Amino acid sequence: MINNETYKFYLQDLCTLLKERAALAHLHRNESEMDKGIVFGYHVVLSTIKNQFEAFGIDPKDLKMEDFNPDDLLYDKFNYPLSDSVIKSDERGRKIAQEAVKKLNEDK
Repeated sequence: MINNETYKFYLQDLCTLLKERAALAHLHRNESEMDKGIVFGYHVVLSTIKNQFEAFGIDPKDLKMEDFNPDDLLYDKFNYPLSDSVIKSDERGRKIAQEAVKKLNEDK
């Protein structure tokens, strides 16, 4: 059986990953309507997580969410620090996706 610390570390990591992905989506939010929808999706998910903290009596500090406001995703004032490795990963992923779309269009 998994102990409570394992769940805690899992949830901390999951929250961090979701915040990073939300921040990346926010950077690209003006590139297309789809990107705006992705940001809104992250807003819904992260808002639900934060709301559940209160329902379950979880301190947001325990999951490193105390300074994170999902509503800021919807505005230009959102600012979440991203590491270079996360930014490079996003750049590689976008390049791969663009190349895949280009190849699909060439094959038509």
